[in-house]
Amino acid sequence: MLVIIVAKVSTVATNVTGAALRAFLKFLLVISVILGLSIFLAPWLYTFLPYKFERIFNRLIMIFSLAAVLLFVRVRRAALTELGFEWSGKKSAQQIAAGFLCGFLVLLLFLGIKVALKQAVWAPDAESLVAFGLQVGGAFFAAFLIGVIEEFFFRGFVFKTCLGQWRWPLLLSLLATNVFYSLIHFVAFYKPFVDPTPGWIDSLRLAGAPFIALGGIGQFWPEALGLLIFGMILSRIVLTARSLFPAIG
Repeated sequence: MLVIIVAKVSTVATNVTGAALRAFLKFLLVISVILGLSIFLAPWLYTFLPYKFERIFNRLIMIFSLAAVLLFVRVRRAALTELGFEWSGKKSAQQIAAGFLCGFLVLLLFLGIKVALKQAVWAPDAESLVAFGLQVGGAFFAAFLIGVIEEFFFRGFVFKTCLGQWRWPLLLSLLATNVFYSLIHFVAFYKPFVDPTPGWIDSLRLAGAPFIALGGIGQFWPEALGLLIFGMILSRIVLTARSLFPAIG
């Protein structure tokens, strides 16, 4: 009897591992397609778009990534509820407000410490308070929009895919999601040389830049570790609340 139980457990584990491996290989294939399209489209778009080559390349990566996520959701017929992105009226508004208030208080505390240590000075120009207010409002709007995109992708798609579809353990799902989340914010610091008349070779340089940047992780690992811990806290909040809105706030 014990042998039969062990054999069944082994079979189930093998099936789960095989399914996770196939899903991971599909993920790598999608990433390769996104990079390939961006590498070859960026030089062509640069010939008539009034933007820097690096910006065009990065925007292509973002657009294709979001398109892939939306296609994945549609093909799987996954409801936004599964990703924690269902609006439930007053409750969702309260979650966003609570998340925003916590983040705002932490930011005020951080700025207060910097002012107290004389590393920053609070000296707004009274004549340009309107312009200052508009800048702050624009910054909040941009931060909210970026928050929606980031949380939908990292906590809604990547984390839920690792935990649900690939059936990774919770700790592994948390680490994988948030190591990715943390590093992606720092590897963009490396700027490779781009030719004045860029071609697909320059696209390849940009595609490889994040991997080269990892070689300098010793320069930014304290900040990356802090962002990793912050990301894991956000993931736990999303898991507990079953909603992305507290993290978005």
